[in-house]
Amino acid sequence: MKVIKKVICLSLLMLMILSTASIAKEEPIKIYVNKGIVPSDQAPIIKNSRVLVPIRVVSENLGASVSYVTKEKRVNIEKGEISITVRIGYDMIWYSDKENYGAILIDAPAEIKNGRTMVPLRAVAELFDMNVKWDGKKRAVYIDNNTENQDTITLKNSGVKVMDALKQKGSLPEGTYVAEAITEEIDFGGAKVQGYAITLRKDNPNDSNLAELVGHYFIDETGTLILHYDVVTDSYTDISVE
Repeated sequence: MKVIKKVICLSLLMLMILSTASIAKEEPIKIYVNKGIVPSDQAPIIKNSRVLVPIRVVSENLGASVSYVTKEKRVNIEKGEISITVRIGYDMIWYSDKENYGAILIDAPAEIKNGRTMVPLRAVAELFDMNVKWDGKKRAVYIDNNTENQDTITLKNSGVKVMDALKQKGSLPEGTYVAEAITEEIDFGGAKVQGYAITLRKDNPNDSNLAELVGHYFIDETGTLILHYDVVTDSYTDISVE
């Protein structure tokens, strides 16, 4: 009889533990912007180890305006000189400001969840020059003003840094702009190097609808290594400014 009671007690204990774990697992993710909690009818979700957030709620709390183009499944976000376009199902963000223009690869494509457009949090927040921190234990996302050194290389400014280097060397064609910037790891000098792959283009003087390739480049996370990539030979040449 005592054995049966022990088995029943252990079973009840296991059920309580599993129920508690289930409740904890379902705890909604909270969003904090500059230490203030942001209410939302759609909580952030985790997908493929990435936190996706409702774009309107986060953008408006960062001081941006949001508009939708339903037929094109497109979301436009504006804040001052910053313009961001997100398309549902695409893993690219189209970004522009007074110095940058081009497509930026994001961790996961935008998607619809309960009628809300969800996008990777870090990509959008960093484009607005905000810091992002994820606390897995508290299931909370913290966004605050970026206090990093302006010389820090980010996905947003990596293309401009490459253009500045080319300008210093006197080899930046007029009308050059950043067509694409993505995070990338390359093999160089016998080591793995983390950084950003940049594609530069320029306007075609004979046809405004066409663009000419200026070149493919790579800049490391410190900004001290800038390389030109040759597609034909599949090799890199160091063009870092001394």
